[in-house]
Amino acid sequence: SQPSSSAAGVRETLRRSEAHTTVLNLIATAFPSTATGDASPPFLLSSPTQQASDLRMDVLFHCLRFVEAFCTGSPLNQAACFPHVPLLLACIGNGLSATSAVSSVFLNNQALSLRVKEGWIHKVVD
Repeated sequence: SQPSSSAAGVRETLRRSEAHTTVLNLIATAFPSTATGDASPPFLLSSPTQQASDLRMDVLFHCLRFVEAFCTGSPLNQAACFPHVPLLLACIGNGLSATSAVSSVFLNNQALSLRVKEGWIHKVVD
């Protein structure tokens, strides 16, 4: 089913205000080593308490849900998040359900789907 026009309006407002940039920066802060290709989240090992680690994981979970909702049904929002696919892929396999956020970037978007890199597919499948 098609998203409601009010949901589309909210996504448009969020894109124009660059809210997605803030959310993606939060994810990048938790996964600082993604630029080198090492996707191990250091905060899971260096966290002073389990409660702090749980809070960080909860924030990351909600950031990924935001990306998923932000991209669904909006080619402009998908295009805005496309450069950050490697960052989203770094979240896969770290106790976070990131696959749906990654797939939302490409859902019903042939132009972006044609730009998927083979390594990205392996990351999702493996």
